[in-house]
Amino acid sequence: YAWDGKEFTISSFRELQKVKNVAGKGFAALSIYTSQLPYKQVTVEGTARVGGPLDNVWRERLAMRYLGDVAGRAYVHDTMDIDTVAIMVRPYKWHTEGFGLEPGDDE
Repeated sequence: YAWDGKEFTISSFRELQKVKNVAGKGFAALSIYTSQLPYKQVTVEGTARVGGPLDNVWRERLAMRYLGDVAGRAYVHDTMDIDTVAIMVRPYKWHTEGFGLEPGDDE
């Protein structure tokens, strides 16, 4: 995902059901979480729309963030012929966990 301060942009293969759902319903939920301690999570619900195709430069930047440089570039190379689109989610409801003070932190 990418966050610009107003909405999240996520990449999806065009043929997936989630793209059809967003196009038909106009809303979506997105959950972002850490897999290391201390666990943190953000879940948002919001209006959503399907955008245009995502270029491979954008996809590579995100893939490298998640997978590292080598694996990220390989992923984009291996999937560059698959039609990807942007899904934009503009949150209206947020739920967070784990972003408060941890035990032992000073208040």
